Amino acid sequence: MNAISGSEVTPEGFLYTGFGELMFFVGPDQTPVAARVRTLEEGCLPVLSYTVLHLGIDYAVTLFAASAPSGQIIDYVRVTLRNPGQKPHAAFLTTAFRY
Repeated sequence: MNAISGSEVTPEGFLYTGFGELMFFVGPDQTPVAARVRTLEEGCLPVLSYTVLHLGIDYAVTLFAASAPSGQIIDYVRVTLRNPGQKPHAAFLTTAFRY
């Protein structure tokens, strides 16, 4: 609110800022994230979360933006990887930025 610019989450689950797009890929084959279902924190806060399951690994992504005192938008992304199984697995997370 009251910021110079904003950010949005694309239908795929990427982060678009108007200047470029932060993309997420999972697995050794670098499969693009396709997160169609996203939830708001506590049902109303502007903190988006989604989970992707790929090759037995859960990738939990949380995104939110905040306005700095200068009026610039700062985007925050947290990705947590979890192995729900009993066997060890290698996990891969790749990010890319396109403009």
